[in-house]
Amino acid sequence: RAWKARTDAIRPGALVGDATADLHVARDQQAPSAALLASILEGLAKVRPPDLARWGVTGREKLSTRPEGIRIVLDRVAGLFAIDDFDAFWHAVPDRGVFVENTSRPSILIPTWLAEVSAGQQTYALTEAVVHLVRGTFTIDLFVPRELDILLAAAVRGQIPGFGEKIAAADVLDEHARVIGKAVSRKRRRAYEIAAQAYASTRGPDTSTLVHWVRQSARRIALVVADDLAASVAVALRSELQVGKVGIAAVRASPVIADLLKVWAANPAMMLRRSCGLIPPA
Repeated sequence: RAWKARTDAIRPGALVGDATADLHVARDQQAPSAALLASILEGLAKVRPPDLARWGVTGREKLSTRPEGIRIVLDRVAGLFAIDDFDAFWHAVPDRGVFVENTSRPSILIPTWLAEVSAGQQTYALTEAVVHLVRGTFTIDLFVPRELDILLAAAVRGQIPGFGEKIAAADVLDEHARVIGKAVSRKRRRAYEIAAQAYASTRGPDTSTLVHWVRQSARRIALVVADDLAASVAVALRSELQVGKVGIAAVRASPVIADLLKVWAANPAMMLRRSCGLIPPA
């Protein structure tokens, strides 16, 4: 009850690049798939055109850029990762937390209930989404794992003919490969080529496992950034539909919560706290 979060002590820009990578679940195994997802964002936007209206969002729901309320928390979190190229909107979709829509300028969609919770819970929830935005993995919330499985295989097929024929029909893969390949910009082209080769040569996890690893990686990072264990667990329980469970009951009900408790006091978390300014150097 007496805990005071020190998120404000984290230096702006302290979490850029690989600063948080040691908290990724199975870091080396998820990296090729995550890199491929990030490299084909433009192609995925052609496969599934973004539409804020599907979430009941219009220009009226856009957050003001004035430094007030949730905007202060969002800008502070974004500043830790040195990003500012995004828009933010309120949404009222039941049972959805903060997520990112794949618009040309990424849109962070924030549930209206987040305005009613503590600053610690706000920081945790917003950091999760910002981590996905920074990594380019936010499309895991826009497609089901089976769709992602086909799209990743199709993206590789665009670079390696014949790839993925055990995953889906050749004509389906070829059509997605054509759409994705045509949409990837010159700026991302080289990253796409490298990521496709790495994905093809690495026996990575199945897509459902990948989605879990990527999500849990973001939760771990958000836990450290929020610097508030109780607030972080409260939001994680909400996303796990385990609201009302506390203490050991919450741990037994959710591997997600059990993992967060282990990570809270683990060495990678302590190292990150020291490097970003949350605690003084040893």
